[in-house]
Amino acid sequence: MSDVAVAVVGDGPAGSGVAGELHRRGVDVTLIGLGTSWPATYATWVDEVPEYLADSLAWVTPETAVAAERVRHLERSYGVFDNDRLARTVRGKVSRLGVEATSIGERAGAVDGGAVVQLSSGDALTARLVVDATGWPSALRPAPGPAQQPAFQTAFGVVLEEPPEGELGAPMFMDVRDVIGGDASIGRVPTFCYALRVADGWLVEETVLAAQPAIEPVALLPRLARRLGVPADNLLDRAVRTEYVRIPMGVAPTPRAGSVIVVGAGAGYGHPATGFSVAASLRAATRVASAIVDADQHGADIVDAAAEAVWPRSMRRTRALHDLGLSVLLELDQAGVRQFFDRFFELPTEQWAAYLRIDAEPRQVSAAMLGLFRNAPWSLRRRLAVRNPAPLLRALVGS
Repeated sequence: MSDVAVAVVGDGPAGSGVAGELHRRGVDVTLIGLGTSWPATYATWVDEVPEYLADSLAWVTPETAVAAERVRHLERSYGVFDNDRLARTVRGKVSRLGVEATSIGERAGAVDGGAVVQLSSGDALTARLVVDATGWPSALRPAPGPAQQPAFQTAFGVVLEEPPEGELGAPMFMDVRDVIGGDASIGRVPTFCYALRVADGWLVEETVLAAQPAIEPVALLPRLARRLGVPADNLLDRAVRTEYVRIPMGVAPTPRAGSVIVVGAGAGYGHPATGFSVAASLRAATRVASAIVDADQHGADIVDAAAEAVWPRSMRRTRALHDLGLSVLLELDQAGVRQFFDRFFELPTEQWAAYLRIDAEPRQVSAAMLGLFRNAPWSLRRRLAVRNPAPLLRALVGS
């Protein structure tokens, strides 16, 4: 059994980010994970990426489009990470164990607390602090029951050798327009299409923004094929590869589970309006690592300090507003979603950009919500307020 100051379990972007930031601050930290590559497409607004990671972007476009009631071009740079380069950069020279953690227990007899991490190799690691970055649901905690299941964003995508003809052959953040024809498998669930350059071609992806219960990704293939105007079998034949996405939406903010700190998707970092979490997790890594080091230097409780850094009070207030927005989106049909995002992206860039960050100030999110409500036609206003006007009124008054 060996000892470290901090053990980070889970070597995805969130865990790698925290481990790397701690290592750069001189903390004895070990990153636990199998070291497998990150297969997902990680994209982000460029201005949300920590400066030291700017070179980890493989492709950047100066603008994307949103097609709702009209086509609008968003003049804000958007990029796709080179996942291998990102992993190397965030991890640096962190000590790594290429195994899985199987359980965590308290460290008996230790005056400063801590935990014992049991490993799949049969060995164990003791640490003053354990960080759970295994995602949602956690690999280290009991599986959530049916009542704890969140809404899910799901998507099915194909990577084509060349961009398709038409507007989906250019970077498209969100095409919320109707697709002609019904879908027996998914009914009237609203979807949108997303398109951009990736390392091995051009990704076109049909996405359910949020649904509860989740729509299986493969059920979106017929709608994607119709949107592209080709038979589903032909689309699959042309695909370099396919992509399946399943992201929990609205997971409750969870900065800790007992004495274990939780980061990333398992902490509820998926944005309730987009599902994005990678850039936010990488920004949080700096904040969390600094809090741990500062608490240790001043003799404070490092678990309490780290938990507060994962979900500071202002972020919890912002999250309450975002959850209100998610509850509204879950009630909208395709026409309502189209109208919602048409008016949302009509806002000044600084307003909608702030809303799409989980770490924006509550007043910034309130300003975006107020702007949307003011711009919305009465038909949409009624839908925004019909379920329970009290939270909306509080948001509009300000946070």
